[in-house]
Amino acid sequence: MALLMKETNKTPKEGIMEEKRMATAYVSGVLTCEGPLAQLEGRDERSEKTLLLKHRTDSYVVQKRAWVEGTGEEDKGHFETVEGEYMVANILAPSSNTLRAKIRDLLSSDISLKVGALGPKTLFFMCGGGGGFDEKASKGATIQLVRNIREKNVVAGLLGGSIGGAIIPGKVVVGIPVLYCRDLVNYLPRGVRGKDGTEMPTDPAALPEAWNFLDKKQYTRHDDFNIPEVAEMLNEAGRDMLAKEEYSKGGKEEGKKKDVKRQAIYTIEAVAAGAQYWSHFFLRKPLDRELGGFLKALKLFSKDPYIGGLSSKGFGEISLAYDVVVNYTDGSYGKGRVLVNTDRAKGFEVREDGDGVIASAMDSYEKWLGSVTAESIDVDNL
Repeated sequence: MALLMKETNKTPKEGIMEEKRMATAYVSGVLTCEGPLAQLEGRDERSEKTLLLKHRTDSYVVQKRAWVEGTGEEDKGHFETVEGEYMVANILAPSSNTLRAKIRDLLSSDISLKVGALGPKTLFFMCGGGGGFDEKASKGATIQLVRNIREKNVVAGLLGGSIGGAIIPGKVVVGIPVLYCRDLVNYLPRGVRGKDGTEMPTDPAALPEAWNFLDKKQYTRHDDFNIPEVAEMLNEAGRDMLAKEEYSKGGKEEGKKKDVKRQAIYTIEAVAAGAQYWSHFFLRKPLDRELGGFLKALKLFSKDPYIGGLSSKGFGEISLAYDVVVNYTDGSYGKGRVLVNTDRAKGFEVREDGDGVIASAMDSYEKWLGSVTAESIDVDNL
């Protein structure tokens, strides 16, 4: 039977028992890179013709490991830990901020599709967190303003933001994804289930080195104007433009033909397909509809489960296998499990929801969505 939860923090009247409310919700499990992942943050100019685009990393303090040369062809060498010595390791990882932004964008889109067009301030608050507007005439950072916005807008309650001089704290903590690798075993919890339901390994001997997950791919951007069949499709104005580009202008160089570079060779760093990360979210005192909105965002994400860049080249597809544990104020708890794109068919599946905590939360969000209007979430009306 679905658990009933109260969507208010009002003190119960004397003699009436208060219905239990959520104290916390913990959504955790495994993020799997179903294809290579490219979240590029920097660049390394090796030469004029070769550009290296570097993948983002997260830093960890780990036990120092030194390379020991092998004894022959069959033993090429290995790493050994150095007792008592530590180092900072930069490990390839997807950004936790990307996951947070995905949830915000998907929920904002879901609400906007229901209520229709929104004003610029409200839309910017929904999608970007607010700020950036002239707030001299605003109501100021009053407690009541914060309460009104959080009560009437699921996005505000979950993810917070800033509007009218008020900082609205969100309820969702997005954990940094931790790579399942030998270097980070001390950062990985025990008992986490993978997408097939089996427990993820945490024995260092069963995990690869972090550097094994670094994949480098080289691409070439060709100058198609050098292909006769393409050049023939140019009109006269286009041919004149290209001709002018090929000659320098001004000074002694006037009239001298120059090489116009439209071709480039570049290399990208990527996380290899198959890499798995421990991924987790923590929700503080969520209302039933807020947890439901969070889970609805995961369902919407399953239809387009890509993060990072180069998705047009097949990069960025991920799957998520999360356990959902809800702790209530009366000491009881409910739990379930959601699978996002684990079938590689853009599917969303709810499993093990015997007490109905997931169904109840998602139904509460849909009921709220059915009643919300553009006017009720317009920040200028609050």
